[in-house]
Amino acid sequence: MPTTHRERREYLENLEEVDPIMREKGLTDRFMARDHVLHERCFYEGYCSIDELRREFEKVKRYNDDIEKLDLADIMYTLTNSETCLSLYLH
Repeated sequence: MPTTHRERREYLENLEEVDPIMREKGLTDRFMARDHVLHERCFYEGYCSIDELRREFEKVKRYNDDIEKLDLADIMYTLTNSETCLSLYLH
């Protein structure tokens, strides 16, 4: 499983390449957007308003809800039959 931020991003990008449902949900873009706002702006720049945090946390909740709704068995089948995704495990 991916352990670094870069590996997580690449993993999601590869999943979207082979799985139309993952692509439709735009999980990589949403992951990167939350990272930019919450990590880069709020953490590194040191300021986020309470309203901005509430909006971002609501987006994180929707993101998590979308992931929970995914058919993991179907995704695992796709992964095990995709050379692109399998190569991530071999590195």
